[in-house]
Amino acid sequence: MNNQSRRVLLTLSGHTSNTATLDIVAEFAAAIHAEINGLFIEDKTLLDIAALPFTREIRSHGLQPGQLEVSTLEHQMRMLSDAAQRELNSCAQRWKIQCSFNTAPSGFEHWLRSQEDKENTLCIAHKIDKKWGSTQYEIDTSRLLEQHSGPLMLLPKKQGSGKELIGIIHSSDSIEAILKPIENLVKKGHQPVIILLCDNPPETEKIKRSVIYELEKKALQATVHILRPATNRSLLQFIDRHMPKLMIVGADNPIIDSTCLNELIESSGAPVLLLREQI
Repeated sequence: MNNQSRRVLLTLSGHTSNTATLDIVAEFAAAIHAEINGLFIEDKTLLDIAALPFTREIRSHGLQPGQLEVSTLEHQMRMLSDAAQRELNSCAQRWKIQCSFNTAPSGFEHWLRSQEDKENTLCIAHKIDKKWGSTQYEIDTSRLLEQHSGPLMLLPKKQGSGKELIGIIHSSDSIEAILKPIENLVKKGHQPVIILLCDNPPETEKIKRSVIYELEKKALQATVHILRPATNRSLLQFIDRHMPKLMIVGADNPIIDSTCLNELIESSGAPVLLLREQI
């Protein structure tokens, strides 16, 4: 993302509480001098189901099932959208950043495909749980990676209380991209931890020397760990022993697949920032 066109797109929904994640998003936006565009995701599937003539609403307290009205659902979604917009505006005021707000009635992925300048947009996607019967649907990480060519931050369903910034470096090419957002956020008082996740021991030592050099050049104090063996499992075990506030990783990291990403996010309660280029 270049300095002239920094933009943060944050998905909001009525299925989860947005308050717990807004502060870290606003803090990051403030650190890179970006504005937040909040995007409320409407549940089009539920509206389509409500439009079917045989659909009934199961009510609590022993009341009889009744017709599930589309107009009632639309009103409820407007109320949820208004609440999400108020939360966003309040958070933006606290962090003294600019924000805007839109809705996506056709669904997030459809909306994302229609957007331009994706390379300069940091897309922040909150996992959305939509339940119907026994089936659970979520924003698909692999499809997001395919459709969004810019940086991507994936948020947990429930935000943890960690404080560490954890950067995961797998190659010499990823050093600058990972350290840049850490440098911005360290100015806010966070303590960084750098993990070297490379399965080639001689290359790992070379990366370590480069990381230490860059840290000294940027006057950053950070703890550097070489993770051995360099596997999904060892990474998850390391994260379990720490309390990350944010994890930063290159999207081209060959060791971290989509399954590992989901486990990292949900087990730690911390967002993962996936970088394709410097921001």
